[in-house]
Amino acid sequence: MQREFSPMNAAELIDKVVDIYKKSFWMQIAFAAIAYAIMAVGVFILTFILAIIMLSATTAFGSEGNSPDNYFLVVFGLVLIVTLPLGLLWHSFLSSGHILLSRQAFYGYRVRLAQMGVFKVFLRVFTALLAQIIIAIPFIIVGIGVIVAFAYSFENYYSTDVPAAGIISFLIIIFILVVGYFVFSNIFSLSVAVAAFERRYFFDTIVRSWQLVKTDFWRILGIRLIWYFVSMTVVFSAYGVLLLITLVWGLLAGSVPFIAVAGFFVVIITSYIGPMLINLVIIPLDGIMQSLIYFNQRMKNEGFDIELRLGKLIEKQANQ
Repeated sequence: MQREFSPMNAAELIDKVVDIYKKSFWMQIAFAAIAYAIMAVGVFILTFILAIIMLSATTAFGSEGNSPDNYFLVVFGLVLIVTLPLGLLWHSFLSSGHILLSRQAFYGYRVRLAQMGVFKVFLRVFTALLAQIIIAIPFIIVGIGVIVAFAYSFENYYSTDVPAAGIISFLIIIFILVVGYFVFSNIFSLSVAVAAFERRYFFDTIVRSWQLVKTDFWRILGIRLIWYFVSMTVVFSAYGVLLLITLVWGLLAGSVPFIAVAGFFVVIITSYIGPMLINLVIIPLDGIMQSLIYFNQRMKNEGFDIELRLGKLIEKQANQ
């Protein structure tokens, strides 16, 4: 059995993720539900604001002499300016909560929403995510350039039939870019945990993440790849179950009257409730994994396990 507060190998790390998730399951789900409720309210308000913006843009650019392209660019730019920062803030809030709940379970404390302190750290997490986006800009530019270049060549040199070699080349380049970015992102794979657990901001979280990752770079990359494929397998399996339910309902709807009447509820479950529940269950796992890799690297490289044991001992003596 894995000792409390000791460095873990890859298999023990994955087992610990499951253990932490079991200890904090209901609080993780509750927080995810709260975050999604906030998002739903925010989307409703944002839709209203964007409708006003679009009406204003229509009034300003809809007069004679203004190009439709200019109108589209203005509206699109305004939508991005409004939605991207808010979306990033919401994601920061969500990630912070799951990571802080994971810390409570890892330390052996009672997991409670009231003691997360998410509002104290989510702005730091926001800056860490913003720094990630900034250093990912070269990959984004190259990816967009590749897509535009291939689209241009297809439009100008081919009429209807696109050669298989061109499609294969395009897919290979996209695959190389995705793999390259995944390897590159390993450098800052712990920056969100660093922002949540340490008082660091922006690129300082990237530097600190690299300090923790560099001694086990390829090992951590392998763990992240394994975890990614395991997570995707679970997600696709869950969505496969929803698809199977839809197919079975479609086959039975023509012969069983009750099934046909219940079709509305089946659509609601498979199209809305099911995917929402899958997201609520799956999303906390990324925060748990990142937290555990962070703690594991600190225990291996900085003797963090000794610090945790001393803290537990002091806490025990204080309570006696």
